[in-house]
Amino acid sequence: MTQQEEYFQKAVKLISESLHQEGERKEQSYHQAIQFLTQSIKLNPQDTRAYIYRGLVYNLLDESLNGIQDYLKVIEMEPNNAEAHIGLSHIYHKGGFYEDAIKFLNKAIVIDPKNTKAHLLRGDCHYIRSKSKKTNELNKAIEDFTSVLELNPTEDQAYFARGVAHAIKNETDDSFFPKAIDDLSKAIELNPTNSEAYYWRGKCYLSRRKIEENLQNGMNDLNKANKLNPHHIDTLILASQVLNKIGAHEKAFEKIKAYFKITEEQFKKLPNDINKIRQKIYSCLESGEIILKEHEMDKNEENLIEDAIIYFNESIRLLDLLKKTHKTFSKYNKSNDNIKEDAAIKEITVLLGRAYCGRGVAHTMARRIRTGLKDLEKAANLKDEIAIELIKESSQDHK
Repeated sequence: MTQQEEYFQKAVKLISESLHQEGERKEQSYHQAIQFLTQSIKLNPQDTRAYIYRGLVYNLLDESLNGIQDYLKVIEMEPNNAEAHIGLSHIYHKGGFYEDAIKFLNKAIVIDPKNTKAHLLRGDCHYIRSKSKKTNELNKAIEDFTSVLELNPTEDQAYFARGVAHAIKNETDDSFFPKAIDDLSKAIELNPTNSEAYYWRGKCYLSRRKIEENLQNGMNDLNKANKLNPHHIDTLILASQVLNKIGAHEKAFEKIKAYFKITEEQFKKLPNDINKIRQKIYSCLESGEIILKEHEMDKNEENLIEDAIIYFNESIRLLDLLKKTHKTFSKYNKSNDNIKEDAAIKEITVLLGRAYCGRGVAHTMARRIRTGLKDLEKAANLKDEIAIELIKESSQDHK
């Protein structure tokens, strides 16, 4: 075995071992794997396997830009490498850029029409887009999940995903009820530990609780989901709602108490998580702003703008997450210091303004004027002074 192959195999082993690790130990394995893969690439810069694995680890570490660069390097060397296109789509999917993810998945499926991973992920992108009331997205998701099952009839995740899509359609069209039940039952048969499948099947049964058998089946499924995953909040909430409606108020109260206990446990862990998120937000904002300054000095580097937008997008995503966390935390944790909480919300508001302003400037530099102005207006509404000035200047230019 060559030195290069030895580095590569050590990295693969670390990535495999990390599946059974948690916390700092898992993160250390990721960083060590990156070091081995980097050494492997130095000894053989043409080995696309190393770039693909390093891109995967970067994505796991939320270092999306580095991951994108590795996958693009593979596509540059091997334009028909389906794994690289799927890897890129995973990064865009994780960042919430579902349209971009779909573009790369379309290419991956053209290259490898029987790739179940590509169909499954594209189906999930369509499913998520359907939540924004995008026309026909749910049907596209079902088509992709069906394609997976045609290729692999034992893929439990595809049955589960299609079952959820059918359950959603059941909310407005009763004809989808048996399809949802069949798919979710098959998902449970293939993977009896899937608590989400029990939850969705239970929810589906309870949508027809006028029939006594459906009520019993629904509650049985929710109890099974709760047993498999006692921390699944949606299960507790739905069970408490149903129990209240049928007059079992004491049992409903027990479910609500369990819900509050879970939220309290989660909130105890929040301070460290919040600090990590804050650090990443500042890092992303500063990186985006530095890139914009670099672009001002070198107008030919068009790719720099897109890199900056990725950083600002990530900042906005994390700030929205932080905002929801703080609001929920203050709602349920009455002992929390309100003054500190107000200061935290103010900080989030200022940083959101800064992120929208940065992204607005980036879009404007890329000649996407209308999109840029929308972001600048959002920033101005958040009292970002730079955005307010830029909008004033823009208004004067149009006079």
